[in-house]
Amino acid sequence: MSIPSTSIERVPPQNLDAEQSVLGSMLLDRDAIARVVELVRPEDFYRDAHRRIYETMVELFERGEPVDLITVTDRLRDKGQLDDVGGAAYVTGLLNTVPTAANVEYYARIVLQKSMLRQLIVAGTQIAHLGFEGENDVEILVDRAEKLVFSIANRRLIQEFLPIREILKESFERIDRRYQEKGTVTGVPTGFTDLDQLTSGLQPADLAIVAARPAMGKCLKFDAEIVDARTGEVSTIQEIVAREAAAVWTLDAAGRLQVTAPSQFVDDGIKPVYRVRTLSGREVETTLTHPFLTPAGWRPLAGLSVGEPIAVPSSLPVFGTTDLPAYEVKLLAYLCAGTMPTSPALATDYADAVAVGEAIRAATRPATAPERAEPAGDAAPYPVRGAAVPEAVGALLTRYRTLAGPAEARAIPALMFTLTRDKLALFLSRLLACTGLVEVVQHDEDGGAVDIAVRAASPSPRMARQVQHLLLRFGVSSAVAGTVLTVKGEQARRLFREIGLPGWERLRSWARFDQGQLLTQPDIVWDPVAAIDYSGDVQVYDLTILETHNFIANDVCVHNTTLSLNIAQHAAVAHQVPVAIFSLETSKEQLVQRFLCAEAEVDGSKLRTGFLSDSDWPKLARAMGRLSEAPVYIDDSANISVIEMRAKARKLKAEHGLGLIVVDYLQMIQSYKRTENRTQEISEIARSLKSLAKELEIPLIAVSQLSRAVEMTGTRRPMLSHLRECVAADTVVWDADTGRRWTVGQLAKRNAWPRLLSLNTHGRLVPVRPANVFEKGENVVFEVRTCTGRRLRATANHPVLTAQGWKKLADLTPGAQVAAARLQDPASVGLARAWPRSADSAGRHNQRLAFGGPPRTRPEVALGLVWRGAEADWRASSGLRHRGGPLPLRSPGGYPARPSTLRSAQALRQPPHDLDTSALEQATGDILWDLVVEIVPCGRDTVYDLVMPGTHNFVANGLVVHNSGELEQVADLVLFIYREDYYNPETEKKNIAEIMIAKHRNGPIGTVELFFHREHSRFANLERRRA
Repeated sequence: MSIPSTSIERVPPQNLDAEQSVLGSMLLDRDAIARVVELVRPEDFYRDAHRRIYETMVELFERGEPVDLITVTDRLRDKGQLDDVGGAAYVTGLLNTVPTAANVEYYARIVLQKSMLRQLIVAGTQIAHLGFEGENDVEILVDRAEKLVFSIANRRLIQEFLPIREILKESFERIDRRYQEKGTVTGVPTGFTDLDQLTSGLQPADLAIVAARPAMGKCLKFDAEIVDARTGEVSTIQEIVAREAAAVWTLDAAGRLQVTAPSQFVDDGIKPVYRVRTLSGREVETTLTHPFLTPAGWRPLAGLSVGEPIAVPSSLPVFGTTDLPAYEVKLLAYLCAGTMPTSPALATDYADAVAVGEAIRAATRPATAPERAEPAGDAAPYPVRGAAVPEAVGALLTRYRTLAGPAEARAIPALMFTLTRDKLALFLSRLLACTGLVEVVQHDEDGGAVDIAVRAASPSPRMARQVQHLLLRFGVSSAVAGTVLTVKGEQARRLFREIGLPGWERLRSWARFDQGQLLTQPDIVWDPVAAIDYSGDVQVYDLTILETHNFIANDVCVHNTTLSLNIAQHAAVAHQVPVAIFSLETSKEQLVQRFLCAEAEVDGSKLRTGFLSDSDWPKLARAMGRLSEAPVYIDDSANISVIEMRAKARKLKAEHGLGLIVVDYLQMIQSYKRTENRTQEISEIARSLKSLAKELEIPLIAVSQLSRAVEMTGTRRPMLSHLRECVAADTVVWDADTGRRWTVGQLAKRNAWPRLLSLNTHGRLVPVRPANVFEKGENVVFEVRTCTGRRLRATANHPVLTAQGWKKLADLTPGAQVAAARLQDPASVGLARAWPRSADSAGRHNQRLAFGGPPRTRPEVALGLVWRGAEADWRASSGLRHRGGPLPLRSPGGYPARPSTLRSAQALRQPPHDLDTSALEQATGDILWDLVVEIVPCGRDTVYDLVMPGTHNFVANGLVVHNSGELEQVADLVLFIYREDYYNPETEKKNIAEIMIAKHRNGPIGTVELFFHREHSRFANLERRRA
């Protein structure tokens, strides 16, 4: 009897011939790649070698580079994968597997089908395992099995939804529009008369960049406290921005508090801030443009007045997991109070806690080793006072030294904010009992009407506000005036019900019986503004919250906004231009809500809070009718790549026509494959977006964020150079073939450029010919000076290679390690005649070079490029001794130099120990590490830029710097948004936005003024500008 073969002996479904045919077709025809990427993913290939070849082809295709036998083989060799895939012979053989690329979609579907069959096998195995395991409920197991199968079915549906259709060559709507407008607007109208006159509308195949500063200046002071909605830990917004991680409370559209995570952490520089104090004693410091939630909707601080109510949370139900012993919690509460308990009940409770602490310490003290002080947790400069304190109390004072200091500096230890609910209630009950007074007023003999008030005097105002926040976690609202905290009425009943006070157990039982606890507690209450005072110019930060756009800071609801999409709305509603919107930051529901408030001219905050008037409903109804007929298509997929956008846009144009694409916003687009730095990724994304606009023959608007470099200019108006990084005209680069020195200013005047030194991904210097060298106008420049004498003048946002990766010049600090070029063998990078000093290669002056940093009086070393034979002379003349001699660092101005010592020149060549493999490869290659001494401003100067294809960097004045991103270069139209009232609230140009056309490839540049309706999130033409 034959035994059937088992599943173990079976080969998974695969078709290697089809995989080879797909790869061969992609090598034969570049257009085949665009059709394949919509169907096949790298993991769909069965053979690993095919998967790597496919990834390499798509990588080249995404960069806009040729995809052929030579480029693919060369790229595989650079990645060290050529031998793994079978060598160049195997890649060459792929071309012979298929005579034509006409059937590439058929081959790709075979590969996809085999991949899905393998996925079904894996899912079936996992489902069988779940069935045999059977530990959970059947409903849970069925749900897991459905998810496994649905993931495969969903893949099939998506792939069926994405086939390429023939792109329409002519659009009847476009012809009709041009006929109606008689040449006035030849592209997609923006809806703004002056802007359309300058641009003639958005032209087909154009990439338009709309750039502005993020968060529109709605920022909080650096020390604003935000509670972690999961752990209870309290951190300042500065700490949260530094670690770029947090779970915060946010108010949703229904007015309920939810937990969310910020998507962006914004450092917004130094700005004037104002302290807002409410009647309950809550305080928050923000900029004047920061909105607060009021009964009439979100309003900026500049529009608020004293007495106007703003929203504050009525409860923040968050508790941690820290579970300290009960005796320690009690003792810490008494120490925070700063006074010994006077009532008999509290005195007994304190004595019991001390006794327990002493017993535990005696039981755990080592028999032979002397007792050591516990490590300090909240270190402070105040000494521990009092010699006759119990050991248990003394140990806590040693650990929490702020509790032993002056009363006015006393604060609750940070650990208390992460206590469990029961331990936090125990802590508050003892603290309030020791510092507070309970007032009970009974209005009738039967006790039918009773008023309760609790007043507690904390040692310091800060502690009073901390207690106010901790009570909020139990849903107890209170008021603070100086150091006195007051809880009245229903809130006092809630305090007794949720927390209780020793000696007042009768009131706690009565409060639990009170029927008021059955009422629904709202998540926000209205707290009138008591004062608004100027605090000064300080560092501010902001958090970007998706969908809800608000968060809780210092127990107050605050808000941030995003750029409106009025151009897309006007094109679709007024001109019926099909518009595709890729919203990576805002959900489709929030986006439609913004369209509604702009189209209906209804306050957007009313839509979010529900405070709509009777007159608003007809407006909304009419707006919904107009919007429902508008050809607007929204995709709010997160982490989308340009390749996915291309596939979706092609399908949309084939099925419905497409006249405009809007991407909000560019910095959130994911690269198909991550590169060594985000700047390079943005450059590749920009090129891909331009390629998409050109392929579909439609304009594409990409919303972008401007860096903080805008804030460093005198006028604070955005300039074209803020989209890219630039160097000064006197920056020197080196001809990789002749060794000649060129300044960037000289190269900008030439029509042909020599190959320059650049650093590849393996840390080796290679020759690269620039794709462009050009002047970028004037901008503020800074000079970086290193301990070896290197100097580089560049704009604040120009990236420099450091030990931690690429960092902008503005982010460098004294002591930072920056990469300086070191050339071991010029011939290895194509230097045929590299600065020969002697024909004898064995002589003392041979062709071996090194980058160092001698004094700037020697012209051949002004850039740090020195002869090894002369290095010793410079070391001796500069005081840098080879054996342990220190090199003092001095800072005459700018950032202060951090005291440090350079033991030897060899120390510069030692890579940091914490680098990964790739960084270590660079450090041991053609670069060494130099230390930044200072960064000083140099005023305004003419700046230039280079575009280095492939490597995206060049050696400038001996340092390795990144070439600027190609965002501005590939853009056909660049629009900047500037509002004077953003920086100057007292300006006469309130709500006036300047739309600056900084670049226009097909027409003039200029500035257009529009009126900005804050409440509608809508721009409008300024009729007063029309004669």
